[in-house]
Order: sequence, then structure tokens, then C-alpha cells
Amino acid sequence: MPLKILLTEDNPMIYGIMADLLRGEGHQVDVATNGIAAVECLEQKQDYDLILLDLHLPRLSGLDVLARIRAMPNYAHVPVLMLSGEQNEEWRRECLEAGATEFLCKPVSPVALIDLVERYERRKHWLHDDGELGMLLDVRVIENLSRVLPSREHLHRILRNFIQSVRDNMHALRRAAAAGEEDQCRMIVHGIKGAGGTLGAQRLIEQCALMEGMDAKDLRASLDALERIADDTVHTLETLMRKGVV
Repeated sequence: MPLKILLTEDNPMIYGIMADLLRGEGHQVDVATNGIAAVECLEQKQDYDLILLDLHLPRLSGLDVLARIRAMPNYAHVPVLMLSGEQNEEWRRECLEAGATEFLCKPVSPVALIDLVERYERRKHWLHDDGELGMLLDVRVIENLSRVLPSREHLHRILRNFIQSVRDNMHALRRAAAAGEEDQCRMIVHGIKGAGGTLGAQRLIEQCALMEGMDAKDLRASLDALERIADDTVHTLETLMRKGVV
């Protein structure tokens, strides 16, 4: 599923190469060579899927453009990849705190650029074609979490720990229900809800919240529904990691 990409870069050689590479992969690419032109493109077109934004732009800086982007309702959650010619941890932190999705150092190799854009292409495919995903998970919550982590591997470690925690808690919940331990059941359900909230597991949160207010009989009767939702959530997270969407 091709992407509509806004590329902001003032160096003709760099934007020429990057635009040609991306167009060669079938993507639609608009180029803005300064910050004012970038804002004008965003105001005129409300459907970019991905924005590649140079930090050091003439007329209006990349950070100023980023602030404008995040203030636009249509672009509040669109991925923005900040590009800089220098590896500077302070700039990286400032960009991520301002709402950038990733911070990349130039030059970005052709292979790395194509791989990176393919990841966001897969993300668009999932969000567009899999309506069930939007009901199960708010992927934006996971993306926001990834911004403050040092690496993608760190994010995957957190997701794998969450998956194992859900599985362990479901086993514990079954045991507590079989033993008639109503208070323990509620405590486990509350814990699953809290963990799900950190990752935007929407259906899991909703089902747990519903079960917290049930009496013992209804709570036991709802275990199968919770287990189905938990299994679907775990399977979806595993698939998103395997396919490189997150």
C-alpha cells in the first residue's frame, strides 16, 4: 500500500536521491525545501501518511514545523521522522518530546531508508485493512512509548514481558475462580486492566473494567470472554512485532 510522503530537505542532492528512491518504491512524494513551504504543503494536503522532516530548515526550523504539525488535527498522530546531520542526544530528546516519532542521523543509507518506510507502509496496511486491530489496540500508545525508549529491541522486550504477564495472570485467574477466591479474582482482573492501559489494549481494559463490577457468579461466567480477548491481544502483539509494524 503506497504512502503519501512529505519530504522536507533543503539540500538538492539529498532530497533528489531520497525522493527518487521512494518514488521508485511506488510512493507519492512531495518535496518542501524550507519550513514555510512544508507548512503550506501540510495545510493544502490533509492526507500525508508519513513526514520526513529535516531539523535544520531555512525560514522555519524543523522543531517549529513539528509544533505546527502536531497542532493540526489531521496530523496529530501521523508519523514524523526527524532528520539531522549530527548525532546529538539533546536534540534527539527535544525532538521526541516535541512529538517526533523517530530521530534519524543523515546520511540515511538507501537500504535503511527503504526498510524504514516499508515499516510504516506495513503499519498503514494494518490500520487500514484490519478494523479488528483498532478495536483491540491503540497502536499510537505503543508508538508514544517507543519514543522514550532507547531502542526498538527495548520496546519488544516490554511487549514480550506484557504478553507473558497476561498469560500468567489468566492462569492465576482460572485457579482463583476455581477455588472461589472472589477477592483474588478481582485483584488479578484489576492488574490485567492496569497493564493493558500502559499499552493501549482497549478491549482488554473494557472487559476487565466490566468484570470488576460483577458479582462472583457473573465474574466466573465472563472468564471465557476475557480469555478470548486476552488471546486475541497477545496474538496481535506478536504479529505486529513479527511483521515489523512496531
